[in-house]
Amino acid sequence: DRLKTQPEAAMAGATPYLRMFATTVGGYLLALSAIAAQKLIAGGEDRPFLRSKLVTARFYATQVLPQVGGLLVPATGGTAELAEVTPDTLAA
Repeated sequence: DRLKTQPEAAMAGATPYLRMFATTVGGYLLALSAIAAQKLIAGGEDRPFLRSKLVTARFYATQVLPQVGGLLVPATGGTAELAEVTPDTLAA
């Protein structure tokens, strides 16, 4: 278990991991709302609010969700760069 053997590596990737997770969950929730809106529209309830749900989900999927891939390396990269920063280097 990496957390037990290398806790620094797990902590170093915590923030990008949480950002990656939150972005993914946001996409999932927007997709659910778009599916619900699409069903209502198909059932004859075509309102601007429902159409905006579809547009919002599509925007998120094309503009925000792709950022998740860019967070993979920072989330799993470890502590090599962080190990170079010591209290002595910060005090200089």
